[in-house]
Amino acid sequence: MDSSTQRKLAEIDRDIKSLLSTLSQTGDGDPNQRPTLVRLANFYSQRSMLSNEPEDMSRMIEYMTAVLALTDDDYPGMSGLLGTVGMAHGRRSEILGDMDDIDKAIEFTTLSLALTPDDHPVLPFTLSNLGLFHKKRYERLGELSDVEKAIQYDSRAMELTPPDDPNLPERVGKLGSSYFCRFQRLGRLEDLEQAIEYQSTGVALAPDDYPALPSMLGNLATSHNDRFQRLNELNDIETAIMYETRALGLPLGDLQLSFRFANLGTSYSYRYQYSGEADDIDKAIEYKSRALALTPEGHSLLPTRLANIGESYISRFIRMTKLDDLEKAINYKSSALSLTPDDHPQFSHRLTELGVSHNLRFKRLGELNDIDKAIEYQTRALSLMPDTYSDLPDCLNNLAASHASRYKHLNELADIDKAIDYGSRALALIPDGHPDMLNCLANLGVFHDYRSKQLNEMDDLEKAMAYKYQVLALVPGNHQNVPGYLTNLAVSHKNRFRRLATLDDLEKAIEHESRALTLIPEDYPHLCLLHANHATSHIWYSLFTKDSSHLQAALPSFRIACTSLAGAPRDRFRYALLWTTNASELGTPDSIEAYQTIIDILPQFIWLGATTDQRYEDLKSVNTLVMNAAHAAILSSNYSLALQWLEHTRGVVWSQNLMLRSPLEDLQASHPALATQLRVLADELYIAGSEPRESQAYDFKIVASEHEDAGRRHRRLATEYAELLDQVRTLSGFEDFLRPIKSNRLVHAARTGPIVVISCRHDRCDALLVLPQQADIAYLSLPDFSAEKAKSARSELEISVENMRSSERGTQRRPMIDTDDSDKPGFERVLATLWNAVVKPILDFLGYTANVASDNLPHITWCPTGAMTFLPLHAAGDYDQPQSRVFDYVVSSYTPTLTVLLKAAPYTLRPDSRLLAVGQAATPGHAPLPGTAEELDCVKARTQG
Repeated sequence: MDSSTQRKLAEIDRDIKSLLSTLSQTGDGDPNQRPTLVRLANFYSQRSMLSNEPEDMSRMIEYMTAVLALTDDDYPGMSGLLGTVGMAHGRRSEILGDMDDIDKAIEFTTLSLALTPDDHPVLPFTLSNLGLFHKKRYERLGELSDVEKAIQYDSRAMELTPPDDPNLPERVGKLGSSYFCRFQRLGRLEDLEQAIEYQSTGVALAPDDYPALPSMLGNLATSHNDRFQRLNELNDIETAIMYETRALGLPLGDLQLSFRFANLGTSYSYRYQYSGEADDIDKAIEYKSRALALTPEGHSLLPTRLANIGESYISRFIRMTKLDDLEKAINYKSSALSLTPDDHPQFSHRLTELGVSHNLRFKRLGELNDIDKAIEYQTRALSLMPDTYSDLPDCLNNLAASHASRYKHLNELADIDKAIDYGSRALALIPDGHPDMLNCLANLGVFHDYRSKQLNEMDDLEKAMAYKYQVLALVPGNHQNVPGYLTNLAVSHKNRFRRLATLDDLEKAIEHESRALTLIPEDYPHLCLLHANHATSHIWYSLFTKDSSHLQAALPSFRIACTSLAGAPRDRFRYALLWTTNASELGTPDSIEAYQTIIDILPQFIWLGATTDQRYEDLKSVNTLVMNAAHAAILSSNYSLALQWLEHTRGVVWSQNLMLRSPLEDLQASHPALATQLRVLADELYIAGSEPRESQAYDFKIVASEHEDAGRRHRRLATEYAELLDQVRTLSGFEDFLRPIKSNRLVHAARTGPIVVISCRHDRCDALLVLPQQADIAYLSLPDFSAEKAKSARSELEISVENMRSSERGTQRRPMIDTDDSDKPGFERVLATLWNAVVKPILDFLGYTANVASDNLPHITWCPTGAMTFLPLHAAGDYDQPQSRVFDYVVSSYTPTLTVLLKAAPYTLRPDSRLLAVGQAATPGHAPLPGTAEELDCVKARTQG
C-alpha cells in the first residue's frame, strides 16, 4: 500500500472516530442518529474502496441497515437507500463470495427498482446493477433464469442511457458480458457473436482514461479467447492478447491488475494449444502466477486463479514431461476444489479436471490408485452436471479417456465399453465445427482400436479408421496435434494389416508415420511413441517381405524412442522391451545394445519414488527380461556382461533398499555435510517407500488428503535424493558412488571358493562361475535343465510337503522328509534330477568329483536365479548311489547377489570372541526336528577347538 493511500486511510479513520464519538452520545433508535449513520456508512464505503477489506463493507452495510430502520417507508429517497444497501452487499459478495450477499443484493435492488419512476434518471443505473447481480448469481448457481434476467435488465439499462451519458460504454459492455454468460451456458455461437459486438462497441465508445476500460478490454479479450476455442481461428487469440496487453498499460489497482494478468495468461494458454510454442506456455504460467500472487486469501476468485494455473502446469507437463509440473498441477487443482462450494457451477468442472490430472499421473507412474481416483472424480462430476451444461461433452470425453487408461492396465472389457459409450455420448453433444470434436473423434478412434484387438471385431476396426480419417479431414494442416493424429491412423492401418495381411495397409502406416516424424520438433511430447511405432512398422515390413533393409531402418527409431528424454521412463522402458523382443527373435546384431538400453532405464522405471509394493509389482514385468538379457550376452560370449546384468537387474528393488541403508564412511570423512544430508534423505525415503498408500474413499473438499500428501512427499524425496546423488558423483573419487558394481569388481566376491550363478530360461540353463583370484568369468552350459523343469520340480516338492502335512491330522508339521517310502520318490526324483542335470556337471567342471578332499571340503556359494531360487541345490544327489550327493564334495552356501558378499568384510576372530548357538528340537504343535542336538554339539566342538 503506497503512502498516499495510507494517508487517505488515516484521514478517514480520524473522521470515523469523530463520528463514532458523536453517535455514542445518542441512544439506539434515536432518529437524530440518522445523519451520523449516513456519514459513517459513506466513510466506510470510501475506506473499503481503498483497503478492499470485507470488514469495511460489513460496517458500511451495518450502518446503512440502521439508516433504513430509522427511515419511513414513504421517505422520498427510500429507493436510493435500498439501492445503496444492495450495492454494498454486491461489493462484499465479490470479496467473500457469500451467496447470502448476492441474494440480498438482488432483493434490495429489486425493491429499489420497484420504487423508481420510469422517467427517473437513476433508473438505468438501478437496472444495470440488478443485471450485474443476477449475472453474479448465475456464475455461482448456474441457473439459466438468472442470465436471462441479466440480459433483460442490461438491455433496458443500455436503451435508457442517453448517448452523451459517460456510463454508456460500460453498460454496452455489460450487456455483452451477459450474452457471453449465456454462450458459456448454452454454447450458442450467436450469443458469443453478440457478446463481442456489444463489448467491442463499449470499448470503442470509451476514452483512454475511462475508469472501467481495463475490465472492458479484459472482458472483450475473454470473449475472443472463447471464440478461438470454438472456431480455432488464430486471429481471435492474437486480438485477445492485444486487448489484454493494452489493458495492462492502463492505471490499475492490485485486484484489477490480477484480472489482467489472469486473462493474459489464459490467452497465452490458448495460443499455446494452437502453436505448441513452449514460450507461450511459460508466459501463461508466469502471468497466472502473478495474478495468483495479487489475489487475497479468502477472495471469491482465488479458486478460479488456482484452477487456471493448474491447467497451465498440466499443459507444460504434457509438453516437457517433468513430474514436478504435474505435482504442482494436482496441488493447485486440489486446492481450488477444496475452496469451491458444492453448489458452485464450476465444482463439477474442477472435479473433471482434477481427474484428468490423476489420469496423467497414472500414465506416468503406473499406480492404480491414481486411475481409480480419476474415474471416481469424473463420475461424480458427471452426476452433478445438467444435460444442458456446455461442459458436459468435455466431462464425458475425459471420463471415457480415464476408462480407456484403466482398460490398458487391467484389460477388462467393461472399461473399454464404457470408454466408447461415454465418448459416443460426448460426440453427439458437440456442435459441428467445434474444436473439441477433433479430440473426441480421435479418442473414439483409439477406443475402437482397443476393442477391435480385444474382440477381434472387424466392425470396431473400420469405425476406428473412419473416425481417424474424419479427424485429419477437419484439422488445420499447421495444428500441433497433426503428428499425433497421423500416428493414430497408422496404428489402425497396422491393425488391419495384422488382420488381413494386406501390404498396402502397412505401406500406408509407414507413410503416415514418416510424415508425422517430419512435422515434430525435437521436444515433441510424444516423440518416443512416434519413433517406437515407426520402428515396429519397419520390423513388420521386413518380416512380411523378407527385405532386411527395413531392419536397419528400424534401428535409429528404436534408439530415439528408448533414449530421448522427451519420453517418460515407463514409456521408454516399454519401447526398449519391444526393441529387445524384436532383436532377440530376429537375431539382429543390435540385441546387446537393446538390452543395455533397457537395463540402463530400469532404475528410472522401478523408481524410488514409488512405494516398495509398486516397485515389486513393476519388477514382475522384468523377470523374463533378466534371463533373456543374460542369454544374449552369453551367446555373444560376453560372460562378464551377462554376470553384470544378472547382478544389476535381478534384485533391483532389494538393491535400492540396500543402497538407502549403505554406510557412508568415505563420504562422511571428506564431505560430512553432504553425507549427513544424504543419510537424512535416505532414511526418510526408506520409510516413505515402506508406508502403504491404499485406495480409499475421498472427501472431495479436502485440499490434499493425507494420502495425497504422503505420495507427493515421497516423490519429492526421491527427486531430491537423485539430485543429491548426481551432486556427489561430480566429486573427485566418487564418480561411481552407489552405482551398480561392474564385473571387474564382482569377481572379488569369490573369497572362500567359487560362486555359481545359474540363469534359467524356458529352454535351457547356464552357469556363470566366479572363481577365486580369476579375472575371467567361466561358463558352463546346462542343456538338460530349464525354467520349465525347475517349476515342475518345485511343484513336485510342494505336493510332497503337503502330503506329509496331511499324514498327521490335526498337527502342523515342519516341511521335512518323512520316512514313509510312499513319499520318497517325489523328493528323491527332484534331488536326483538336480544332481544329474545341474550340480554334478558343475562339480565335474570344477574338478571336485575327480579329487575328493579327505579333510576340509571346498566351499561353494550358489546364486540361483528365477525358478531355480526355490530348489535345494545343497541337498542334490542320487541317494541310491554312493558318492553321488553334493555334500560328499563341497560345503554349500547361498547368496541372493554377489554385491552382498563384497560388502561383507572378512571378520577376524579375537581370543575373547564368543559364539551363541540356539537350537530347538521340539516345538509345541509341530513334529520333532531330528538332529538338532547333534548339530549343536558339532558346532560346539568346532568352535571350542
